[in-house]
Amino acid sequence: MNNFLKETIRKVNFFRYFLRAAAPVDIDFAIAQVIEGAKLGHYDKSILKPSIQRNYRTMFHEVQNGLGITMPGSKGLERKSGKLWLYGGKKKNRNVGFLFVTEKNQGSGEKDIEILMAGICTKFRNRGNGTNMIKKFLLYCPKGTKLYARCYAPSEGMYKILTEAGFSTINIKPSGTRELEKRT
Repeated sequence: MNNFLKETIRKVNFFRYFLRAAAPVDIDFAIAQVIEGAKLGHYDKSILKPSIQRNYRTMFHEVQNGLGITMPGSKGLERKSGKLWLYGGKKKNRNVGFLFVTEKNQGSGEKDIEILMAGICTKFRNRGNGTNMIKKFLLYCPKGTKLYARCYAPSEGMYKILTEAGFSTINIKPSGTRELEKRT
């Protein structure tokens, strides 16, 4: 285990919240965080359109039900498996953040995982929750997994969290979006 994870596990706050698979009731929370993130420029602005929000809601339900999602990939449209995770406490309505991940390419499974979206509720930001959520996710990843992520230019906080977790910047697009990767 690397020092980044060891240091985190020693901190009491690391054990306050946990990462779990989202239930249908959690999808409203995740959608609210996606909308808030889009307003702040962390996700594509098209998410602010109600029709696109409905698409995301459907996508989260499909992933939650094990159906996967259809997305553009390196070989055209690909059907990818994914998972919606919730980060929070045991008390009812104690969701703090969410993490939406898929396989990088159709059929790559757990060996290539892409973090598509991650977010922490505004009232829980700047308290180490984003860092802890990513660290807990890394603990779930099998050894040898290659992880990918993209951060829009306004997502400085997430970019910092990912680089501190060992992600390396592999590309910066003209729009300022940074592409990162890490091998566990």
